[in-house]
Amino acid sequence: MSDLNDEIVDVFSLAGLLLVFVFAYFSGVWPQAESEMAKRKVSDNFVLGERRDQLKRYFWLMVALNVVILLIAAILAPLFFDVLSRIRTDAPFDAVRAGLILVVAFLMVMLLFVCAICKRINDKRIEISGWIRRNDQ
Repeated sequence: MSDLNDEIVDVFSLAGLLLVFVFAYFSGVWPQAESEMAKRKVSDNFVLGERRDQLKRYFWLMVALNVVILLIAAILAPLFFDVLSRIRTDAPFDAVRAGLILVVAFLMVMLLFVCAICKRINDKRIEISGWIRRNDQ
C-alpha cells in the first residue's frame, strides 16, 4: 500500500468513530424536531411559546451538528485534496482513495441537508412567533 493509502487508513480510524457519533446525534435530534414542526397550531400563547423555544433549541442543536460536520471535513480535507491531485485514469482502481472521496461527498450532502433542516426549523419558529403576536393583539 502506498504512503497516501496508509495515511488515509490511519485518519479513517479516527474519522469513522467521529462519523458514528455524528449520525447517532442526527438520528436522535431529527425525529424530535420533525415531530415538533408537524404539530398543529394551538391558540394558547403559553403552549406556543414552549413550542417556539423547543424549536429554537433544535435549531441550535442542528447548527452544532453542522459545526461538527465541518470539523470532520476539515480533518479530511488535506487528504481529500491530495487524493484528488493524484487521480489518474490509467491507474488501477484504489478502494481506499475512492472511500475517502465518498465519505467527503457524503459529509457535504449531509451538511446541505442539515442546513435545509435548520431553515425549516427556523421558518416554523418564525411562524409560531407570528401566531403569538397575533394572539396578543
